[in-house]
Amino acid sequence: MLAPQSNASRTILDFSGVWDFRLKPDAPWQSIAVPASYNDQSADPEFRRHVGLAWYRRSITVPSLLKGQRLMLRFDAVTHNARVFLDGQLLCTHRGGFLPFEADVTDILHPGQTALLEVEVDNTISHHTLPVGNEGGTAFFGS
Repeated sequence: MLAPQSNASRTILDFSGVWDFRLKPDAPWQSIAVPASYNDQSADPEFRRHVGLAWYRRSITVPSLLKGQRLMLRFDAVTHNARVFLDGQLLCTHRGGFLPFEADVTDILHPGQTALLEVEVDNTISHHTLPVGNEGGTAFFGS
């Protein structure tokens, strides 16, 4: 999937920046930079060594001038599994931490209104999450 380019018929909104983040569903939200690996954004061993579920969220607003246009939400990568929600509604799921994915949000995201975008991620490593190939039957760390 090629990255979209802004042109006369396509407007690209970049939602990179500071997002809310937490490692546990009941933990308080804290600020974190996106895109980036959360494991690398703190010296805290809980962050650096964390494997499993984590949550991101941020409010997004699409300008009113895009009313009537097709709206796609694109992620360049989410390692390794993702569930994406918009205003609490499951929008899409994705498996594969190295590939981009998109969801059509035309009927859900209304230009001029603010929506809550939430992403549940799971960075657990397994035979199903890494593109490991097969080297004589020992394709994953000698297993």
